[in-house]
Parts: sequence; C-alpha cells; structure tokens
Amino acid sequence: MACNVTAASSYADVTQIYVLSDGLTAPVSVHGNVALDAGDCPESRKVLVWQQGDAMGGGPYCGRSPSGKLTICCGATTLATDDPAAQIFARLLAVLERDRFYELAAARTPAFDQNQNGEQTAVVFEVAVLRCVPPPRSISIQFTGPPEPNPHTTVLRVAVPLGATPSSALDPDVVRLLDDVMHAVYQSRWYGQDIY
Repeated sequence: MACNVTAASSYADVTQIYVLSDGLTAPVSVHGNVALDAGDCPESRKVLVWQQGDAMGGGPYCGRSPSGKLTICCGATTLATDDPAAQIFARLLAVLERDRFYELAAARTPAFDQNQNGEQTAVVFEVAVLRCVPPPRSISIQFTGPPEPNPHTTVLRVAVPLGATPSSALDPDVVRLLDDVMHAVYQSRWYGQDIY
C-alpha cells in the first residue's frame, strides 16, 4: 500500500471508516430542524467498514414486528447486512469526500459529556476515518472502544442535547455530513445476527 500519512489527508488513502450513534432509536437520521428524540429503544450502534468487510454492533437490540411494533429488547447484538462491504465503503467514502470530512473534523472542538448523574442527556455521533492501516484482524466491533486521533486516524465527535435540534448545536455543514453518513449506513438493511 503506497501511503504517506504525513502528507495532507487524502480520501484515496482511507482504509477503514468507523461510525457511532449513541442515544437514538435506529435507524438514525439527522435533520437540522427536527429535535432529537431518543425514541422507544435508544441504542448505541457502532459500525466499522473496510473494502473487504463490515461489522456493526449495538445495544440494546430492539426487535420489531412487520408493523413496526417493538417486540423484543435484548442486551446487545452484532448485526449483518447482505450488501457487499465494498459497496457500503464506497458509499460512505463518497459522502465523506463530498461533505469535506477532514475540514469539518479539523474545525471541531471536543464534544461535551453526554451523561449527567448517570442519565444520558445528549446524543453522541462519531465518525472516524483511518488511513493507511491494514484491515482489522477481528470483525467483532461490539467491545472495542472508539478510534482515537493519531497520524493515521481523524475523528469527528459531536454531541447534541436530547430535545434540541441539531442546527441549534452544530454547524449546518456538520449536520449535513451526519445526516448523509447515517443515510449511507442505513441505506443497507441491517439485521440481528448474534443476540446476547
């Protein structure tokens, strides 16, 4: 792999994309003027995508009937999709480049704490782009922590108070990026694979 991580960030060098949403019922969407509501089954969902594979994990897992009624709520799950990983990766990469991910990540300040007295008061979104790193050894994402910024990894981490509109807390370009990223993730149908 011909990569130079000391050069300006390049979308051509991206090898993994990580996305987290914490505190909303999936599938997640982010609209600037619509207040964020936790919904009936707020989850923490993490997805990691690379050219050859993908992994999604989350908890709790909320099963629904065909009518959309909540039928089961379990501790955690790994999820799968029948879409090819390369297709999901290309879709996410196109969004990141079009919405200028690196510029937005460089301009952000760290997210505030989303918990107060053990109660979640905000929704957290995180997008991390890993450059010039090999594919993960394990596809289990359930118990891994979020990627940390380093010369190979650029992270955008934001929080929006529950009940607030994203446009009241974030720059419009960040709102657009988050909505486009969530759309790119949930354009694929993810289903529970291992529930525990």
